[in-house]
Amino acid sequence: MHFDCEIDTRRDNCPVPVIKAHLTLKSMAPSQVIRILAANDSTRNFEAFARSAHYQVLHKEIRGGDGIEMLIEKTPHG
Repeated sequence: MHFDCEIDTRRDNCPVPVIKAHLTLKSMAPSQVIRILAANDSTRNFEAFARSAHYQVLHKEIRGGDGIEMLIEKTPHG
């Protein structure tokens, strides 16, 4: 799947992964997509963040011991 930017937060502790995603998305244009690699326990945090910021989660994949991959689109309202 297409993405415009990628961040790897697998080694970061909460709330750093969400802050990094927020700052990156803030600098992106509407309709651009960020790929986030994160620890398994970050899934709910990213989903809640995306919902509250009006971004759209396009893809979520749990990769076992390798964490999760999420694709989040910056919507025009985000």
